[in-house]
Amino acid sequence: MKFNLIMVCPPWKRFNRFRTRGPCLPDNLPPKLQRSIEAFEFIQQILRDFTTDEHLVFIWVPGKYAMDYREYMARLGYTTRGSFIWVRPKWKSGSDEKTMEFLMVCHKGKMPQVSDHYLKMTDSHFPGTVKNRSAKPESAYKFLEEEFPWARKLQVYGNTKRPGWTVFHRNEEKIK
Repeated sequence: MKFNLIMVCPPWKRFNRFRTRGPCLPDNLPPKLQRSIEAFEFIQQILRDFTTDEHLVFIWVPGKYAMDYREYMARLGYTTRGSFIWVRPKWKSGSDEKTMEFLMVCHKGKMPQVSDHYLKMTDSHFPGTVKNRSAKPESAYKFLEEEFPWARKLQVYGNTKRPGWTVFHRNEEKIK
């Protein structure tokens, strides 16, 4: 099955370990490095094996990892086309600050035709609160479903099953 719209929420905290790894034998890897390599190679495998030639990728990126995102996706041959912003609550106790998370838009192949509504939304924000730390705002899903009703949708490292979406996660117990 091939998909033409993919939403990914990578474990960015592990990216630096993945990016800076040196040559080592597979049986001699520290566990944290092994998990980092597996996480980002899993994403590469999904994008290589389960996508059509022309597809869109929407990737959730905390603000401090924006440059890492650009490096990673450029290495995979993707073109960045814009971003959406979600001001999410900070989850540390005792803090009422909010932090920004970006839904970055990139593509491979020809960019599909989009509506005026999409063009007006680019570089604007998604409203919404969530029930748990790993959840993403409902408004982001609704926007993608309305803008791309024709697309076969895949969520990588997703935690929620939704009608019309296929969810891939290395830990199936996390999917509710």
